[in-house]
Amino acid sequence: MAKIATVSMESDPRSKDANLAKMKAFACDAARQGAELVLFPEESLTGVGTEGMYMVCGDDKRYICEVAEHVPAGPSTQELMELAREQGIYICWGMAERDKDRSDVTYNTMVLVGPEGYVGKYRKVHLPLCERLLHYPGRDGYKVFDTSIGKVGIEICYDICFPEVARSLALQGAQIILSQTGWPNLTGKEDDPDHLVVDVFHRARANENMVVVVSSNLSGKNF
Repeated sequence: MAKIATVSMESDPRSKDANLAKMKAFACDAARQGAELVLFPEESLTGVGTEGMYMVCGDDKRYICEVAEHVPAGPSTQELMELAREQGIYICWGMAERDKDRSDVTYNTMVLVGPEGYVGKYRKVHLPLCERLLHYPGRDGYKVFDTSIGKVGIEICYDICFPEVARSLALQGAQIILSQTGWPNLTGKEDDPDHLVVDVFHRARANENMVVVVSSNLSGKNF
């Protein structure tokens, strides 16, 4: 059975370099503990902005456009790909991806790399609230990838609310679904009902499809 590490980390909304360094340290620590795959939260590399998903400001949009990268050609993907080869593990993270044809178009993207190199990516389809002012929705469908630990499907945050997403992944043969989240906790309390509901969604999708669902949520302010 595969050993998977999930990281709940605080992502700096204005320092991609700091986030990358933190992610590399977590990945190496997970590898030392025998993990075969390490999952990071939604947009862990580039951040979700200073205002979260309930508000948006021009500076957030400008910053995201500045730090977004092409996948897999971008430097961060190349760096994490090399780390995955060195450590012999799979690394899955979230980031802002730049469109290859338009510099002002970005996607909330989930990237998977492994010992064999680049495995694949998925662009978030369901964009809630103000997120649709920052990114464009993905149009490439739901993805399942063959890996040495089994068939892995990937989805991002709000996607988990729609049963069709997980069902599509399961019908493609997914044995494991990786779910990155940036699910908010506005009250800061452990029993915040809006925050706890995401666990209900994950359990429901796992039971409906008889697959393993592994999630990773952002931490820190508002999470």
